Amino acid sequence: MHVPTGLYAFGAHGRVWDDERKDAFGPGADWAKDKDQFWYVQGGIERNWFGIGKTTLYGEYYKGDYGASLKDNAPVNAALPVGAAEIWLTESEVKMWGVGVVQNIEAAAMDLYLSYRHYSGEVAGFECTVAGNPDSCDFGTGKLEDFDAVLAGGIIRF
Repeated sequence: MHVPTGLYAFGAHGRVWDDERKDAFGPGADWAKDKDQFWYVQGGIERNWFGIGKTTLYGEYYKGDYGASLKDNAPVNAALPVGAAEIWLTESEVKMWGVGVVQNIEAAAMDLYLSYRHYSGEVAGFECTVAGNPDSCDFGTGKLEDFDAVLAGGIIRF
């Protein structure tokens, strides 16, 4: 944070490689993405414009890319889904952008907050229509339905 102006920026990044993820799906599972990663940035300004405490205005962005995942009851080393109408994800992506405001009330040791976030995502994977028949499995990609959220609340410190 640049103290004289109240301008600030924050960022985070994480990455995980799972060398055994492809092995869990069985022989020939080169389609299974074995890396998860995300990054997040937030920037804003924090100033005491009203005299009751600092006001923070911010914008934020998140992007996560995730690899393959097994269904909870899936057998280990099953190269393709084995149950009818099962869907196995080979990879997915989630994006979020948002804006918000936090108002501190110093006399009450309280913060009030309000934020808006927009989420979107895409997935890729296999869907099977006949149990145990790999020929009934189709690979596809799809966009998930967008989701909007408004968060509001407060916290009192004592």
